[in-house]
Amino acid sequence: MDQTISKHICIIGSTTIDCIIQNKQKVFQLGGVTTYAGLTFQKHGLQPIIISNLAPKDKCIMNFFHQQQIILHAGKTEKTTTFINRYDNDQRTQELTAYAVPIKTAQIRTCLNRVDHIHLGPLYPEDIDPQFFLSIPKDKVVSCDLQGLVRSVKNGKIHLQSSPHIKKALACSNVIKADENEMNTILESLNMSLSQLQKEFGVKEIVITRGKKGGTVFSESGKEMNYTPFLADKIGDTTGAGDVFFAAYLFARLYQKQNITESSSYASVIAAKQISGNYIQPNLLQSISFQQTNPI
Repeated sequence: MDQTISKHICIIGSTTIDCIIQNKQKVFQLGGVTTYAGLTFQKHGLQPIIISNLAPKDKCIMNFFHQQQIILHAGKTEKTTTFINRYDNDQRTQELTAYAVPIKTAQIRTCLNRVDHIHLGPLYPEDIDPQFFLSIPKDKVVSCDLQGLVRSVKNGKIHLQSSPHIKKALACSNVIKADENEMNTILESLNMSLSQLQKEFGVKEIVITRGKKGGTVFSESGKEMNYTPFLADKIGDTTGAGDVFFAAYLFARLYQKQNITESSSYASVIAAKQISGNYIQPNLLQSISFQQTNPI
């Protein structure tokens, strides 16, 4: 984790249209790891390069990133990935109503020479061509949010299930993040303990989140370090909070060279700001005029 890396970072995964249903209200907003991590990295002075597939009709998304001065390489797809997130108290249910074609290795190669750090943010198992995981140069620092590789879609609804591609993603990653349920699902599917996974795939750090209960980071040496959450002053939409947390953690850990305790504490503060609506402003993400061809 001592490698010096440039400020350019390649973020790969679906950029999404999210329908948020909470407190009997429905809003549409921009989402995905690419959005939340991209804006978080940019706020910290880094220069994100996003690779996603977007439908031509959603040029408004391309315009958004242009206005934010974030580079976006958008491949073509018939439909932009679209989620419905329903919130009932602390519980979230998700539906995937449309998904983009997989991001191909050829799309990504064009920017690899410009970056030292690759941030993988797949939102469903086929989001990124799994062959890309096998082709990542060994000198790159790779962080991966595993959420999309622990999902199956049945009748549009999302369920926990480990993807056949999980081993490829683990093998190419230096730092991974999953919530506790996701990690337990992965370990069960691999029939491994966490320490066995870390040793088998050579993962240097594992970040496990537990929402308002905090979380745990496992270091390369196997040391277990818990962190406590920084409580938000008000609870708003929690969509993207995990993406923001991981991006803030990576900035502190990889770019500022802070230790695990300092990095996780800092990320908790930023995530709390996100949950309270004081970091990436909801109005910013809701300012885009999406063209809905299939009413939700």
